Amino acid sequence: MDEDARIGPLPYDRAFVVQLGSMADVGGGPVVGRAEHLATGRSRRFASLAELLEFLAACSAPPPEP
Repeated sequence: MDEDARIGPLPYDRAFVVQLGSMADVGGGPVVGRAEHLATGRSRRFASLAELLEFLAACSAPPPEP
C-alpha cells in the first residue's frame, strides 16, 4: 500500500502552519511556538506540546449540531 492510500485525504480545513520558536527542542525539551489554522486564520501561541495538540483538536473538531 502506498503512503497516500494509507494516510487518506488531506482536507484543507484540517491544514495548519506550525512555527517553532527558537527555544523549541522537539527532541525532549520545551515545544514552544505558534500555530495557525489555514481555513479560518485562527492562531495561537503555545508553550507545550499539550497546548499545541489542544489547539489542533479544537480547530479540527466538527461543528456542534444545532
